Amino acid sequence: MSTGAVASHHEPILIVEGLTKRFGGVVAVEEVSLEVRRSEITSLIGPNGAGKTTVFNVVSGLYEKTAGHIWYRLPDGRQVDLTEPVFDPLHALIVSLATLGIGALALAVPRLRRALYYRTRTPDAIAGLGIARTFQNIRLFEDLSVLDNVKVGLHGRVSSSPLDAVFRSPRHRREERDIEAAAAEYLEFVGLLHRAYQEASSLPYGEQRRLEIARALATGPQLLLLDEPAAGMNPTETNELIRLIQKIRDAGVTVFLIEHDMRLVMEISDHVVVLDHGRKIADGTPAEVRQNPDVIAAYLGTHTEEASG
Repeated sequence: MSTGAVASHHEPILIVEGLTKRFGGVVAVEEVSLEVRRSEITSLIGPNGAGKTTVFNVVSGLYEKTAGHIWYRLPDGRQVDLTEPVFDPLHALIVSLATLGIGALALAVPRLRRALYYRTRTPDAIAGLGIARTFQNIRLFEDLSVLDNVKVGLHGRVSSSPLDAVFRSPRHRREERDIEAAAAEYLEFVGLLHRAYQEASSLPYGEQRRLEIARALATGPQLLLLDEPAAGMNPTETNELIRLIQKIRDAGVTVFLIEHDMRLVMEISDHVVVLDHGRKIADGTPAEVRQNPDVIAAYLGTHTEEASG
């Protein structure tokens, strides 16, 4: 299975600098900075409402930042700021045609060009850069088969045209065979190949989680964001998930996860970042974070010294 780029060293693949996200007068995330290193498992933890999913939503393009930067290292080594607008040639063409060419004059004026023709990266564009994610609430195509759910994740690799599909051209038939074979490989990787032709809705909860991960892996990411993957799982399912996440990391995909199951976090994480009320309060190894008094206070509501005093 081809899952992502494998690097020989643990350079940062994602650097978040001073990220702030406000919703009206509510500050969900405030000046958060962190790094996710390649070929590692980094966990983002904190009490409910700490801003964890907001960070994921900005990284994956669902939300626009209020301030800050998110630097992402591409497979070729270049770094891009995921939060900065980029030139959208299709939009530029539409604006130019809609204004009978007058809008094209804005291309010569940097400020107007940026205002009219630059757009924040969309979630599908960010996925195309090699970042995939899952969600707190499972989002599967329940009426499709398990295999077809994974094939959806492979649509970005299709090069045949709509006409190829209509006339069932040799190229289209070849790609269909290749996609089905690749989807089967991803199902085998997560241990669900024997379920390939069942409806997704018929799977037990833990297997639905693994199917969602298989679909995310099918996009070919080098960075995988997992939002509370163990939520609702029993101990047996959690143990299976731990092995799967480690297997994903060992296959060369960097993992950045949000999780409330502290046993899972402490067992598999190379690095842990802790948020509380939208701000980072700790950053280090699992052992360092476990002993941090600010982390203890955030989870227990008081410092141990105050509790005993």
